[in-house]
Amino acid sequence: MAAAAGTRPMSLTQIVALIFASLLLALLLFGSAAPAKASPPCGPATKVAAMLLFKYHEVPVAGGLISPNRPGARLMIVASKRGTFTVLIWRTDDTVCPIASGTHWWTKPGKLERKAFNGP
Repeated sequence: MAAAAGTRPMSLTQIVALIFASLLLALLLFGSAAPAKASPPCGPATKVAAMLLFKYHEVPVAGGLISPNRPGARLMIVASKRGTFTVLIWRTDDTVCPIASGTHWWTKPGKLERKAFNGP
């Protein structure tokens, strides 16, 4: 994708931050408004991880802490070599909740630098 005239292309760090922010916003907007019957199939972390590994061959590929307001809560993405992926919320009580899944997972070649985000 080419950048518009007069603008710089987004860095990989900016793209990853935008994806995480979008997923978190979607969770906040749609996750809490869902009726009880439509809630995701949450479960113990070990049980959910084993199911994703053995049924879909998905392993962790990305993740991070969600918010300073929820210390220890994490967002994790697991994916397989076949391209399936699942986005998970890992709660502080060691319960994992899938919030999205799909196919055609890809990663950009290269290394992502680890830098702390200290705000604007």
